[in-house]
Amino acid sequence: MKKSKYWLNLETIRRLIRKDATGNLKNLLKRLHFMDIASMMNDLSPEDSQIVFHNLDNSQRKAEVLAGMEPEKVSVILDDLEDNHLGLILKQMAPDDAAALMDDLPEQQRLKFEENLSGTEMDRVEDLLTYPDETAGRIMTQEVFALEDDLTVGEAMERIRDAHRAETVFYVYVVNEHKKLLGVVSLRRLILENSSSQLKSIMLSNLISVTPYIDQEEVAR
Repeated sequence: MKKSKYWLNLETIRRLIRKDATGNLKNLLKRLHFMDIASMMNDLSPEDSQIVFHNLDNSQRKAEVLAGMEPEKVSVILDDLEDNHLGLILKQMAPDDAAALMDDLPEQQRLKFEENLSGTEMDRVEDLLTYPDETAGRIMTQEVFALEDDLTVGEAMERIRDAHRAETVFYVYVVNEHKKLLGVVSLRRLILENSSSQLKSIMLSNLISVTPYIDQEEVAR
């Protein structure tokens, strides 16, 4: 039976680790999607998973992989991380991912997480943890890009270019002066529209929205 690409990549990683072929391992990891790496980390031995993690090329990549791993596997990685290294990784992790991990970690690991989050980051994580398990609030992201409805497309594009994490913007959420959600505009639509058009005139307003206390299964429906 022909093996899937996933299992072939996993076997290749194990073989490269055995051969101590660090350069080849790093090149392979750069080509793989972070969720595939996270899944492979769950299938690797603790020793091999630590080697893979330390050969990921930057803190952002490590944060993405950690967020996709099983909690018990994360614990193994955390045991081997110095605090300053963990702090750099946590700065790249979305609050909802950090909250989900902290919720499942043993007390000692949870404390290590808390000690390496900045005050602002910890406040965001604690906000999410106040919502009941399996609700929309517990799994939502707080990092959304919102702009006022009376801005023009040109002004919106300028705000996006100035944004600290502009590379993550795919949709602009349109709000009024009271920060109430009115609609959404895709980045593709902004690029194609006349720069003088206001967001309120091009946004999609037929939105499906929920409160943060709604059960996640109801959100899915």
